[in-house]
Amino acid sequence: MREIVVVRTHVASPAALAAYDRYAALSGRPTVFCCDETAGPVDTGGRPKLSFTAGGLAAHGLRAEPGPRGTGWSCGDYCHYVLRRDLPDFDRCWLLEPDVLLNLDRPAEFFDSLAVREDAFLAAWFGPADPSWRWAAAAGRHYATVHRCLFPVTRLSAPAADHLLRARRALATSAARTWLNDEAFVASELMAAGFACADLNATGRVFWTERSFRWRPAHDAARLAAAPRDGLLWHPVREAAAA
Repeated sequence: MREIVVVRTHVASPAALAAYDRYAALSGRPTVFCCDETAGPVDTGGRPKLSFTAGGLAAHGLRAEPGPRGTGWSCGDYCHYVLRRDLPDFDRCWLLEPDVLLNLDRPAEFFDSLAVREDAFLAAWFGPADPSWRWAAAAGRHYATVHRCLFPVTRLSAPAADHLLRARRALATSAARTWLNDEAFVASELMAAGFACADLNATGRVFWTERSFRWRPAHDAARLAAAPRDGLLWHPVREAAAA
C-alpha cells in the first residue's frame, strides 16, 4: 500500500512550515501540503503543495464555506479529493494538521505500526456521537446513526475518498441547508456506507488519551519537549507565545 502524508493548512506560518519539515523528514512517507487558497495564495517556500480555491471547488461540485471557520477550518476531507485529483496513485492518505505532535522517539513508528491495518478510515475519538455533540443534530438530519471523530490526524483509503466525494456532491445538490463539517460527515457517511472504520486506540496500542488529544486548550510545546517521550499524539500543541 502506497501511503502519503498530507499537511493541511490555510496559512504558511512558521509553525506550519516547521511541522511540514518534521513530517517530511520523519514519517518515512512522501509529504505534501494541501492549502486552502480560497482567501488567496499560500506561499510554502518551495515545499510541494496541492491547493483548492473557491472556483476550483465549485467546478468540483463542492461548496466553499466563507469566514475564518469556513472551508479550510471545517472541511478537511476536501484535501483528500484534491489529492485524488492531482496525485491519484496513492492507496492511503494520512492527513495531519500542523499543531499535532507525534511524541515518539521514532515518529515513523506510528505510521509503520498501522500500515498492516486495512481499515478505510482511522481517527481519534471515533465512535457513535453523543446527542450533546455540537454536530449531532445537524448530522442526524442525514444519518440514522451519527458517528464522530477528531480530525487532526486521520488516515483514509482511496476508495473511501472517492465515495465521500460522490456523497459531498450529492449533498451539495440537495435541499440541505447545513454543510456538515469533516468530523461528522466523514465518520457518519463511511459508517452508513459500510466501510470499515476504527479508532486509532482500537488497533492494539494507545496512541491518544483524553488529556493528550483534544480540541482545546492548547498544550505548551516547550513543556512537552522537556519531558520524556510518552509515545502519544498531542493536539493542539503551540509555542507558549502563540498558545
